[in-house]
Amino acid sequence: KEKIFKEGFFIKSLLYKEPHSNKALKRFNTFSQIQKYGIFPESHIEVGNKSLVIKQKEVSPKKLSSIPPNKAFAISKDFIFRIQQAWDDGFVHGDINRRNIFCDANGLSLYDFEPYLEIIQNGRFCLLATKPYLCPNDFNNKKITKSTDEIGLSCFLNWFCLDRKTPPIKYCQKTLLPKKEVMTKEILSKFL
Repeated sequence: KEKIFKEGFFIKSLLYKEPHSNKALKRFNTFSQIQKYGIFPESHIEVGNKSLVIKQKEVSPKKLSSIPPNKAFAISKDFIFRIQQAWDDGFVHGDINRRNIFCDANGLSLYDFEPYLEIIQNGRFCLLATKPYLCPNDFNNKKITKSTDEIGLSCFLNWFCLDRKTPPIKYCQKTLLPKKEVMTKEILSKFL
């Protein structure tokens, strides 16, 4: 019997009123297209009159810290290849971090797909990303890009494969952000 994880977004004020509706629908179209890369669990999106529901097949993830670094390195290479394909197709997750990555029999995958990366909430513009991993240029330009994904992924990979003693958030704040472009390229190049 298949269990379904449901994450409901009651966003009638955002999804069905301009200017947000086209952004959300375009993002969902991209999400559907990148399913072929397997970076999310098997997913299905249902758009109703007043709600949006993402159904994802439930997985039984392994505890990431229980995976030895040498095995972590091997499974990360495949994940990076798949996520780069999604990036090439224009997809940005916007919140890649340790909490949103899991490992099951199929390797590493992502959770926490959001219908919007930028919204106007209570009259204020907001970027929907975990702040420590938000690229400073994205913050300044008020648009989440692949750069934010690269920062989150680099911090995760540093912890998962290279340095289990330094939590990703501390690595991000003390090491990566001061030299963001150099450090993300350096880390990601180890897996290519």
